[in-house]
Amino acid sequence: MNDAPDSPIVHIRLAHADDDEFILGLAARFVEFELPKWR
Repeated sequence: MNDAPDSPIVHIRLAHADDDEFILGLAARFVEFELPKWR
């Protein structure tokens, strides 16, 4: 992999069964997401 020296570091973690706040926070983001006009 050829990463640039200034590329951001992204940490991804799995959601756990008790991550209600995390999961519900994602749901709000999906609801606010605007679909393209062609959809």
